[in-house]
Amino acid sequence: LLRDLRRDKFTQGVTAKRWRFGIQIHAWLALHPRLYQRITSLAVNLMHRIGRSDGVIRKLPFAGGWLEARDLPTPAAKTFQQMHQESLQK
Repeated sequence: LLRDLRRDKFTQGVTAKRWRFGIQIHAWLALHPRLYQRITSLAVNLMHRIGRSDGVIRKLPFAGGWLEARDLPTPAAKTFQQMHQESLQK
């Protein structure tokens, strides 16, 4: 239901421009898997380093409003895809 509502709002152009821009970039990246994997790997690595000291990310570009009310747990040092690929090689 929420996904349908979000899709409807996006289609109607009711959402914020930066939200629509982010969705469009994500859709484009989804069509380019190697680039998507590289970018997510860099992002996960950076987020892991940012929150390494206490295991929580409290400040992050473009997420200031969201992080005002909540903490974001630090992600693992590797993406799920990287860990899965390593498990297949064992």
